[in-house]
Amino acid sequence: MRKTSLEKYGYEYTVQNPNRQDEFQIKRRKTRIKNGYEVSYKGKTAKELAKDIGINLTSFHKRVRKLGLEVAVKTEKHTTYLESILSKWFDKIKIKYQTQFYIKGKIADFYFPDYNLLIETDGLYWHSDAIMTDNNYHVKKRQLYIDNGYTPLFFREDELNNKLDIIKSVISNKLGNTIKLGARQCVCERLDDKDKYIGRHFCRDNHLMGNGKGNYFVLKYEDNIVCVICIKRVKDKDYEISRFCSLINYSINGAFSRLMKFAQQELSMNSLTTFIDLRYGSGSYLTNFGFQQISCYPSFRWTNNHQTFHRLKFPSNSGYNKGFAKIWDCGQAKWVKTF
Repeated sequence: MRKTSLEKYGYEYTVQNPNRQDEFQIKRRKTRIKNGYEVSYKGKTAKELAKDIGINLTSFHKRVRKLGLEVAVKTEKHTTYLESILSKWFDKIKIKYQTQFYIKGKIADFYFPDYNLLIETDGLYWHSDAIMTDNNYHVKKRQLYIDNGYTPLFFREDELNNKLDIIKSVISNKLGNTIKLGARQCVCERLDDKDKYIGRHFCRDNHLMGNGKGNYFVLKYEDNIVCVICIKRVKDKDYEISRFCSLINYSINGAFSRLMKFAQQELSMNSLTTFIDLRYGSGSYLTNFGFQQISCYPSFRWTNNHQTFHRLKFPSNSGYNKGFAKIWDCGQAKWVKTF
């Protein structure tokens, strides 16, 4: 047979057939991929990716088939650690939830069926552009959730590590588990310059972005500050809301309206702008107060995989020179009210 093939076709073995080399190359590559030796993502083999994630090769291939490669490489041990930070609390407050909730090929870390609420915990490295090349990834994912009738919340790793009490308060508000007050039960005050530090400290302890600059207007209940709005002058009579937050674990009904009316009496404004971080809000309530959304675009923070920094700290992409990466958000919605 071997002699006949050699005489008849010019080769001894089928794999030597020049007309079938492409076919055999494909089969060999499939075998290498199956065995984990083919470079498959960002210069890493499947075996290396599986090891990074902390699962065996067979389980990794199952995830890839079910979720796609981009999602599969996201579900690693560190994400499990981030999830555990919140899951322990959810168990403690005895709220009904599911983990690893799949929606059209995407994963939400937590799903609350009684509230149609989704929560994502985003590791800094795995959600930065060191891994994710699509700057609109989180924008698209958020929109997918909304289009399917869910309310999504996205929290970064550094926020979970450093602002956990504030995150719990944001979630509690969505679950209806906060202490409720009415703005009419409170007294409005403007903090003078010597007391502005009180407003800054309040925002530091109750707002995910920390303190802000500007004029501080507060609501007090029984002499305690329960809500703050900080409004800074941009130029002339154009102002911007730099911070608005309530005391953690409190919901103040009518707070924004009451503080806005008070601020309008104190400041002569031609326009008032505010930016809404769409990771945990939409700003839709602003239409009730005469605001119009004029733009929406994704923004980013620099990360060294342990903490994040404002994008202006390293202008003109200079963060890359320091080995940093960008972690993009779900979008920043710009709303403007003219007077």
